Amino acid sequence: MARSRRSLLRPLALGLGLGLAALAPLAAGCAGKAQADASAETAAAKAETKEAPTFPASEVAVATAVTVPEQLVVTGTIEPFDRADIVPDVSGKVIEVLVDRGSVVQAGDPLMKLDTRQAALSEKEARANLASLRAQQKLADDTCRRSKELLDKGAITQSEWERDQAQCAQARLNVSAASARLGKAGEALDDGVVRAPFAGTISERWVSLGEWASPQMKAFTLVDDHALRADLTLSEAASVHAKLGADVRIAPIAARDHVV
Repeated sequence: MARSRRSLLRPLALGLGLGLAALAPLAAGCAGKAQADASAETAAAKAETKEAPTFPASEVAVATAVTVPEQLVVTGTIEPFDRADIVPDVSGKVIEVLVDRGSVVQAGDPLMKLDTRQAALSEKEARANLASLRAQQKLADDTCRRSKELLDKGAITQSEWERDQAQCAQARLNVSAASARLGKAGEALDDGVVRAPFAGTISERWVSLGEWASPQMKAFTLVDDHALRADLTLSEAASVHAKLGADVRIAPIAARDHVV
């Protein structure tokens, strides 16, 4: 009996040993899973700590009210205040050009000279004609004085005296006309030299040496660049906002920061 009991106890003890051995790995597995879960939570916490964004310190500014001027942007051109296309007053061949494009001149400066030989001849003829008519007027005046004396003495009739007076009047008219022709011939001679009407800069030269110039052809373009003016184009809608006395700032299109 005792032997059979030991026989029964050995398998039971062996079974208990196996059961304990089986529980040991299970317990070890549970402990490993808990440790792994704890490590994962620690890693996630570290990741969340690293990924948390940082923001720079902000500054607080106080808002203030300012007045913004109303601006009206338009386009236009800058032009000289005075501009003239210069033409000769007489026709003639260009014998000398005294200025070129970009030349600075003063009022009255000569710009070019024309061939005035024909004008000089006309002036000489007019001067000689005037001298002849003045001599004729002197004779007519002497005749009129004598005619008056004869009329007072009754040596001539009233009609003869009136005829002499008419001749004297015609002589005076002839002298006046000849004097005017001489003045015109002198002007034509002077006009052979084309002069600047005002001070400025020659912007264009249209004639060359040897060409024929006439009053119908411009010879030079003269501008007064000492004073400039702005020619601005305003639309009907923009003109409503334009005010007299408003400040105007002008800048080239290619350099808008360069305000003039």
